[in-house]
Amino acid sequence: MLADLLFFSCRQQGPLLPSSGPFSCTKDTHPLAFTIRNLSVLAYANGFTLWHYQAASDLLDQVGRPGFFDNVDGMLAAGDIVMVSATDGARILCIGGRAEGSVTAHLLA
Repeated sequence: MLADLLFFSCRQQGPLLPSSGPFSCTKDTHPLAFTIRNLSVLAYANGFTLWHYQAASDLLDQVGRPGFFDNVDGMLAAGDIVMVSATDGARILCIGGRAEGSVTAHLLA
């Protein structure tokens, strides 16, 4: 099950001055699945990190989807291994190419 996080997208119309024009906000609900406190380092050597991610109530397919680890793109490096434990099993992912703000994880087992 995914928890919902409430975001407000706010934008001022006109110049960025406090009294220069109307200010509007819209409410958006985004699914929040990744939880950084569930990501742990198991081992580190020579630039390689072995990670464990406890997926709590998330399913394996949710953890493996593109963009799941984007929030920690500065922590994960290409070639790192992530062992995932979820409610419906376990799997091993390899971190592939990284672009700014985007992490690709490939299924190993």
